Amino acid sequence: MRVTGAQLTALVSRLPADGALRRARWIDLEGASIEGSCDLSNVGIEGVTDFTGTTFDGRADFNRAVFHGDARFAGAQFNGRAFFECAEFRDDVDFAEARFSEDAYLAGIRFGRARVLGPMLVMQTLSLGASVFEERVRIQVSAKEVRCSEAEFRAGVDLLVRWGTIVAEGVDFGAESVLGLLPPASETGMEPTILEAERPTVDARAQALDGTPALVSLRASKVAHLTLTRVDLGECRFAGAYGLDSLRMRRVAFDEPPGRRTRRQAIAEEHYWRGWKQKPRDYVDLDAAQVATLYRALRKGREDDKDAPGAGDLYYGEMEMRRQKEKVATGVAGFGVRHPSTTERWILVAYWLLSGYGLRASRALLALLVLVAALAVPLDLCGFDHDKGYWGALLFSVESSIGFLRPPTDELRTEGEVVQIALRLLGPLLFGLALLAVRSRVKR
Repeated sequence: MRVTGAQLTALVSRLPADGALRRARWIDLEGASIEGSCDLSNVGIEGVTDFTGTTFDGRADFNRAVFHGDARFAGAQFNGRAFFECAEFRDDVDFAEARFSEDAYLAGIRFGRARVLGPMLVMQTLSLGASVFEERVRIQVSAKEVRCSEAEFRAGVDLLVRWGTIVAEGVDFGAESVLGLLPPASETGMEPTILEAERPTVDARAQALDGTPALVSLRASKVAHLTLTRVDLGECRFAGAYGLDSLRMRRVAFDEPPGRRTRRQAIAEEHYWRGWKQKPRDYVDLDAAQVATLYRALRKGREDDKDAPGAGDLYYGEMEMRRQKEKVATGVAGFGVRHPSTTERWILVAYWLLSGYGLRASRALLALLVLVAALAVPLDLCGFDHDKGYWGALLFSVESSIGFLRPPTDELRTEGEVVQIALRLLGPLLFGLALLAVRSRVKR
């Protein structure tokens, strides 16, 4: 059946108005093709609305419409922009396998009983901003971008996305929620037909990540009940989010510092602070102490999940930003003003150099080898009453540095005793730091 948008609008307009709303008893255009723009804004539909399999050739406008009964858009094809802004779905709504060739604006909507939204394909942007979901909902979408800023999920949400970037600023995750990757059709039971046109939505980064969505912001969101799973957090900004210490992250990926020998994951705020990445236009500058606070909160969530290796990277980032804070504050770099934290600054520098904050076993072992070899020189020169040669002094240095062995009993001069004390103090310390680093990497 072919219907023009003007005919559909005229049909609704003939009915008596219900206050500020035009009125329709029900709409049944299953499988129809609607030519031109369709204006059903400000319409109150009393019964079932059925657009199952309907094709909208032009703009579809449902702004401020009120759907009292079920609203069925399963398999619908929107060839122009689709507007549902400030609409109200008082009963169930069905967008299973709906396709949007352009943007889909579902912002400012009150969903009364919706429990499933999708799976649907949006070639451009799906906007859910400021929408309110009264029931727990499962949203499945493949899109270029998903924007749900200021949305309110009162009973929680499973927001599963493929390919797109996700902006979730000021979102209220009111109950246990999951934000993650929408699995392939083979894992979800989705019909392959809805997946045929997905790849035009893909940018280079998403293509490299094979469909993994990229979360770019959680600013000002309430995330204490949120779990992130199988998402790219390389560009994600966390500043201002509430409940970060309870945020759970599983199988997520941060970007690594560029051109660094030390491989670790670093949050976007550190990248921006150091100038490794270009800042977004709306980025609010943070100081090193604020970035360290973000690392500390995120680390706690990893530790609560017993993810020691993941927590280790976040701890390294936290300590790095603490060291940079002290570096600036003591005037070592830039034009900072000196204050009494100079001692802490050098303690952090030594902790970093000698063991990578207790996370780099290779550094601690290398430092131990250098210590043993270096202190063997003064032992050889002036440490013994009798000449033992460098190799004898080196062997003595090794034995002295291993605190759990009985120290050698060679007759030493005063200088040699001082060197031996240094070896017996520093050797076990460096060896312990190496063991600590190994434990932090293998612990599960």
